[in-house]
Formats: sequence, C-alpha cells, structure tokens
Amino acid sequence: LDVVINNAGYFMKEQEKIFDDPEDPSNSKPGMLDFEDEVRTIDICAVGILRVTAALAHAGALKNGSKVILITSQGGSVAWRDVQCPTGGDYGHHMSKAAA
Repeated sequence: LDVVINNAGYFMKEQEKIFDDPEDPSNSKPGMLDFEDEVRTIDICAVGILRVTAALAHAGALKNGSKVILITSQGGSVAWRDVQCPTGGDYGHHMSKAAA
C-alpha cells in the first residue's frame, strides 16, 4: 500500500453530562456519565487507528515510504469544543478526537 487513510468514528446517542444542570451545578443532581462508553469511544477513535496501522505494517502491507493519514475532527480542538458544547458533554468523543 502506498497510502492508508484512517477515519474512525463513534458517537454515543445520548449527550452525557457531569451535572444535570450545568448552569447551576450547586443545585444539580449527578448527571449521566457512561464510563464504559467513554472507553469504547477512545478505543475506536484513537487506539483503533493505531491497531489498523500496526496490523498493516506487521502484515508487510506498508512499504518503506508509505504514507499514513489520520482524519479526526474539529471535536479534538479546545476552541471548537467550546463552540460545539458550551455547557459540556460529549466528553469521550472530544477526548478521543484530541488523542488521535
């Protein structure tokens, strides 16, 4: 292979929150965080691209000089995160994109 493009994505359906009312955390019950899903998201979006690239390299599919391209998203940007989720949430998705 001359070029490998890694473009993994996963996004849980419900938006997660640390507090159910981020505007007033002191008057808020604990929110919903699914840590198993956080780890799944990071495993797919960040570690998955390493798994694919390593498997191709070990199989001899990548020759000397091959290019590996990683496509993530704006979700890994601290600046974009504030635009997309100003009250928080989607932590696993944003962490996984920053890690990639």
